[in-house]
Amino acid sequence: MATPAESVQTSTTAPQAAALRTSGAQQGHEQPTAQPGAGAGAYANTHDQHAASAAVTAAPAHAAAPSSSNSTAGGAGQQGQQQHQHHLHHHSSSGPAAAAAAAAAAAGAGSSSSSAAATSVGVPHAGVPGIATPPTVAERKITDEFIYLIEKSQELFHGLRDLPQYGQKHWHPHFARTFDVYTRLWKFQQQHRQVLDLKYGLKRWEIGEIASKIAQLYYHYYLRTSETSYLFESFVFYEAIRSRMYFSAVMREKKAELAIKKLRYYARFIVVCLLLNRHEHVADLVVKLKEHIEEYIGTFKPSDGAEWQLVLQELQAFLSADAVLLISDQTNAIISSALNHRLPLEDSTANIILPSLQKPRVKPVFFLRLQESILVGASHQQIKFSELTLDMYRMLQALERTPEPRSQSGAGLQLEAIKSDARADDEKNHHQDGTTALARRANPHKYLLYKPTISQLLLFLVTAHKELNPNGVLLLYVSADGLAAKADQGAYSTGGVHMSSRAETSPSGAEVEPNNASASVSAKALYLADILAFTRKPFFVIIDSPNSQAFANMPNSFGQPTMSLMSPASFGKLANSEESQRGSLFTLFLYSPLLALAHISGLTDLARARWDSAAVQLDRFNGHVLRALDSAEDTDVAILSFLFDDFLRHQILRFVLCAITMRHHKETRNVPSNQPQSSPAIPSSVYEQPGVVNAFKELVNELRVQNLYV
Repeated sequence: MATPAESVQTSTTAPQAAALRTSGAQQGHEQPTAQPGAGAGAYANTHDQHAASAAVTAAPAHAAAPSSSNSTAGGAGQQGQQQHQHHLHHHSSSGPAAAAAAAAAAAGAGSSSSSAAATSVGVPHAGVPGIATPPTVAERKITDEFIYLIEKSQELFHGLRDLPQYGQKHWHPHFARTFDVYTRLWKFQQQHRQVLDLKYGLKRWEIGEIASKIAQLYYHYYLRTSETSYLFESFVFYEAIRSRMYFSAVMREKKAELAIKKLRYYARFIVVCLLLNRHEHVADLVVKLKEHIEEYIGTFKPSDGAEWQLVLQELQAFLSADAVLLISDQTNAIISSALNHRLPLEDSTANIILPSLQKPRVKPVFFLRLQESILVGASHQQIKFSELTLDMYRMLQALERTPEPRSQSGAGLQLEAIKSDARADDEKNHHQDGTTALARRANPHKYLLYKPTISQLLLFLVTAHKELNPNGVLLLYVSADGLAAKADQGAYSTGGVHMSSRAETSPSGAEVEPNNASASVSAKALYLADILAFTRKPFFVIIDSPNSQAFANMPNSFGQPTMSLMSPASFGKLANSEESQRGSLFTLFLYSPLLALAHISGLTDLARARWDSAAVQLDRFNGHVLRALDSAEDTDVAILSFLFDDFLRHQILRFVLCAITMRHHKETRNVPSNQPQSSPAIPSSVYEQPGVVNAFKELVNELRVQNLYV
């Protein structure tokens, strides 16, 4: 029986793993026939690869929030049914949105709580109390059609797990069909609610299960597209399940498989709330999850009880590690992770760099845009929840824009836009200013890989590289333990970083251990030589590892912009081994530079007014850095090229703040191993430019930690 960690690890990185084996953060299908010993691993691969793929793009025209009504009477009556029909009239297009709208309508009307027990595949309930007369021919036809839609929707839903986690096109048709069937299911259910209540014995937990599937579809749509608007839609349906208490009575059924569904629902909902920074919801949901795990274990004495306890412990440790700073005002206090650390919709730094558009040395490549990103979490002991490490969780947000409020973005993407081929649009829709449809996309596409094998990582790299548009940039972020350098190893003499230690598998599924008897380098590590082939197109690399320097001096043999940002070998006295398990300080800088500066300066709490003032000063610092980079004659053209992309510009600016912090901190200023490096290097004149230095000093003064710096 696989443990939660094992199931996450396997599903997250194996290309054959299911894109929908949801669990909180990434996938995890509910098994209708799960037994108490089924394992918490299915709980919700919470991010399930987050890691692997990112998307679901067959979406509906609009996803409406569930209506506020919450009737629980069986057969909500003609008025409620008419309301459902009216609601669906505006959202009848086939797709997630339509499915969501219909689901919302059904949720609002409430489902009958007839005492019959319905199976998850929709078998009619024989001998249901209250059904005094057998169904008529017309009623039987309705129940048969409902059963067909239930079975078809489940077939398509579970088929999503067989879709490869890499690639941008192959999954479109299957997701489109799945959304279409769920739309039909909800529409049919609302139109025939009374018959289904009275002759089928529809139960509230069944409505909740289907609504949960819709939420999962939206979540995976987000994973495959990286568009945060779909996280909001997923949240809406998960919250509707909770507010209407669809799973509140499952324990009365005395069936362990229903209790497991409820636990998985909470795990998945928590992941969505984490990604939306809804920490007030997370705190409450964790309490409820703990209660329900204890109830499940006490009632059924299941063999997977310890696994569910481990899930809870992982989650609590993850939340504790993410609470870096307490920010308070006169009325309340919030943890720093509850704040938004994504890229703002309106980026003030964009205007500062525009003058460089006129520079001839930059003009051929200044329209670069970050298109594909691969985030790898391979550190051995770092805190994680499911297959999402703390570093991956932070970088995930660093490569996304602030979500628009649902009231503005909730109309959703049009189904036709989702079905269209993105690459074709990007290649055809060039504008006079040189931008493309891709340049206007909110977020780059992301793959999330938790402890992949080297073969799996290279497969994702090849796929992402192949799908790059002419002006697209591929970003590789790796958080991993270092593999020390050894002499006389040729291209591998600088060492590398560890990937998964799992054995590779052959096409038949058998484990294959390489013959390492005479090998001088590890076959399970990533080296600089492994990624040189990908420099044929614009390539941006971030290595967070004690041996990050192994990726320095990346050659630019193909004339394309390339750059690598490398963490310090250590942070000296500023971090210990326990600190590294709670997330890397280098990644913390790339995620939220102000938070990292406060943390590295020993602050544990901060007044909200001071935080806001420091944020303003940080903007000034960024402006000075950009002007210094722009004016320095020895700034490499690759650096200037990457500055024109919003996400890469901020990664470079945050790297500079990390570097200047380590240069000026009294504990690290004279220690080479405590300094981050970049290739090509940021000109030393940038760090010494008076405007940059003064802006940094004003920033630490604003935080009242100037005594720590020189």
